[in-house]
Amino acid sequence: MSSDEFKSIMAKHGMQNNDIMLIADVSFRQVTSWRNGAHSIPRAVSMVLEAYDQGKIDLDWIEKTIVKELRLAV
Repeated sequence: MSSDEFKSIMAKHGMQNNDIMLIADVSFRQVTSWRNGAHSIPRAVSMVLEAYDQGKIDLDWIEKTIVKELRLAV
């Protein structure tokens, strides 16, 4: 996924850096580096965002499956 595709999905769904931080378990700065193309977007993050964009998963699934697991791991 390119940074332009990343930004497009975020804009289309009204997502902010903080939303991606929760989904990917990374810092605000890391999300910013993905947005500006300084670093490549990890495949797992791309896959989740593409699935969400295509309606294959929803925010409830992301919250229950990914974010909840990250919280339990802390």
